[in-house]
Amino acid sequence: MVAQKMFWADSFDWIGNLQHRVHFTYSSGCVKCHDLDAMKYRVPKAYLAHKDFKNGVVTSCVKCHEHVGHKNIKDHLVVKKN
Repeated sequence: MVAQKMFWADSFDWIGNLQHRVHFTYSSGCVKCHDLDAMKYRVPKAYLAHKDFKNGVVTSCVKCHEHVGHKNIKDHLVVKKN
């Protein structure tokens, strides 16, 4: 039996948890659409910027791309009031 804790979306501190994004955002979703090898020829500067990711030095897209998936995400989230 699996116990689950239910919560209401409006009770969750979305903005406060952005600092933990590296633990719940997976780069596999990014690289399905963003081909780093093809980028080498199309946008050489971008390829150089992603060299550390390609070589495993940087392990997550969201370490550099804070708002990946949602441009200006903080504009769409509600600050949790205590």
